[in-house]
Amino acid sequence: MKTRKANPLIKAINDQVKSYKREAEGYMNKMRKIKQDRMLIRALYTPVFADFVGDLYVHMYASEIHFTVYMHELESFKDDRLTTLMSRILDVVGSNASIAENDYAQYDYKSYRIRGSEVLFEITAYVKSDSPTCKKVMTGMEIKEVPTYKFVCE
Repeated sequence: MKTRKANPLIKAINDQVKSYKREAEGYMNKMRKIKQDRMLIRALYTPVFADFVGDLYVHMYASEIHFTVYMHELESFKDDRLTTLMSRILDVVGSNASIAENDYAQYDYKSYRIRGSEVLFEITAYVKSDSPTCKKVMTGMEIKEVPTYKFVCE
């Protein structure tokens, strides 16, 4: 009995369909989890975002809530809106919070990551370009050597 040769195009299509199905199941599980925990999330984190002005997104990663916050047109990185938000986050997260700050002056923002045991807040803060108290200052010049490659075949 002669076996049929598998069509590589049909296999590729079927593999992609299976991949999309797995991704969809993952999104459905995240949707169910966030829907199930909606009231708890609201109860725990509503005080953090009272009077909030900016862009706010909520995501689920595994069983962790991830808040992504964008704040634009701040007077400085000591702006009351930013410091109040960070203070409220720390009140909710508690003393076990880990805090990281990264300066991306070349892209005109700073990012702050505050992680609690089951929550992550990621804040991206942009200062006004005409801020009287916060200026982007060149501190030096960096020259990098980047290796380049090409194939040489005999």
